Amino acid sequence: MSDACAIPATGNGFLAGMLQYFDCQAQTIGETGYQALASPGSSVSLALTALLTIFIALYGIRMLMGQVPSLGETMAGILKIGIVLALATSWAAYRVIAYETVLHGPAEIVEAIGSPSGLPGAEGGLVARLQWADDRIVALSALGTGRFDPVPTGQGGTSSANPEKYTPI
Repeated sequence: MSDACAIPATGNGFLAGMLQYFDCQAQTIGETGYQALASPGSSVSLALTALLTIFIALYGIRMLMGQVPSLGETMAGILKIGIVLALATSWAAYRVIAYETVLHGPAEIVEAIGSPSGLPGAEGGLVARLQWADDRIVALSALGTGRFDPVPTGQGGTSSANPEKYTPI
């Protein structure tokens, strides 16, 4: 499944490409992990089946003892079972409820609140801002340190281009 993730090229846009690649790999790992968990022979699937059996057995014993649950308690129990099974075996359900809420939710909230207020950076685009900073660092590295490297002429280490005394490091 990792073949679906595009490997970023070096050069322009490298940082943005790497961030997209990492996000794609994280989604792929999550999806394949959940597929492995939901497979019929997995230990998690067997544990979920055992827990479901125990839950139903306890519910039945409770009814045999004369404590008949109300309709509300029964619906709450069925809802609990459904939620646990959906989250434990379905990557699509987990992705919507947990993954996207944690990773994309804060940015959406900041954009919804900050854009009307005119806050800088509120329109999102963290990847674009990081890529801009990376491009500037690459440009700065290409320029070098910016030190003037005079050629010492004669005595005292002075240069005609720089009349001040040059002291080597």
